[in-house]
Amino acid sequence: MKLHFDQIAIKKIVEEGRLWEARDQCLSLIGRSEFDEELYSLTAQIYYAMKDFPKAGLYWMLTTDEGKAVEECISWAIRTYAKTLPDRYKKQIRRVSFPKPVMARLDANFKIAGFEEGHKALQRGFPNELIEEPKASPKASFALIGCALVSLLAPVVFLIGLFHVFRDLYQLFFQH
Repeated sequence: MKLHFDQIAIKKIVEEGRLWEARDQCLSLIGRSEFDEELYSLTAQIYYAMKDFPKAGLYWMLTTDEGKAVEECISWAIRTYAKTLPDRYKKQIRRVSFPKPVMARLDANFKIAGFEEGHKALQRGFPNELIEEPKASPKASFALIGCALVSLLAPVVFLIGLFHVFRDLYQLFFQH
């Protein structure tokens, strides 16, 4: 499904300083359309203007754009997202077919990130040695304990309240 990509309208939004809105429009188009290198390039430029250099690098990695800023942002993306690089592109690769020069760039950058087989890492998932067990944050543990206490105490409080209601009713009607 090829969607109309109105680059001029998005660039006007950028010129008005509404970078978040322009970024959201680009991401929406990327999620619904076939590969459009200009769209990926514009998205990277918007992230660059927002000073989110690793994200800019992720999008520039899917273009054939060149330049010092492009290479620095791609390098930053590799350092930032090295362990999760395949996961970041897995959906995109399955849904969209990229041109050979883009796949070659992606392949080279995957190898730099430590995935020897390059973009083929997308087809099999993560190398086992790169998977880290998620660690529960202390806040999550406290929340879990709090939920458990509320779950246990709620029926007890309900029964105590019920006891008092029946006791008061008994005193009201039977002990005059």
